[in-house]
Amino acid sequence: MQKLDDAKCLLRAINSSISGYDPVLKEKATDILLKKAFGSLFEHTGRSHRSNVPSEPFLPAAGPPGPTFETFIGQWFPKIQSERTLLCAYYLQRVLGYKIVTGNQLNKKLKKHGLGATNVTVAVKENEKLRPPRMRRVGKSGKNNQYVITNAGIIYVEGELRGIEYRL
Repeated sequence: MQKLDDAKCLLRAINSSISGYDPVLKEKATDILLKKAFGSLFEHTGRSHRSNVPSEPFLPAAGPPGPTFETFIGQWFPKIQSERTLLCAYYLQRVLGYKIVTGNQLNKKLKKHGLGATNVTVAVKENEKLRPPRMRRVGKSGKNNQYVITNAGIIYVEGELRGIEYRL
């Protein structure tokens, strides 16, 4: 139990020290600091090669790991880029717990799984145009737009994952 408390304390210190960084620099700094702090343990959990950093401080999960992005793609394989982007945003926010996602995070995750969108910004705008909108832009950090998935987007994705036709 003491090791877990020590790890949490260390993670809070890391998060505190990089809280004001730009999201891209924050990602790199987090990787470096976690690798230095946890060494081989960090590498074995697969976190050293992650392409995204949560917008909220990272703390170890309390329970078993959630489903992978591949699991979601296996349940529903979106054919258009706006739906792929929506599924990716859903995964990052609802499964990994990000408060916001950036265009860069979405693009990296999609490319990693061979689903790269031609233009993530255009894909998000397509989701914003729908009534009710499935995603919305909430800000900008540097060159990165920041987005959130709306309740309508969550309902749509969860319906598709269950094979239920969506109607609002």
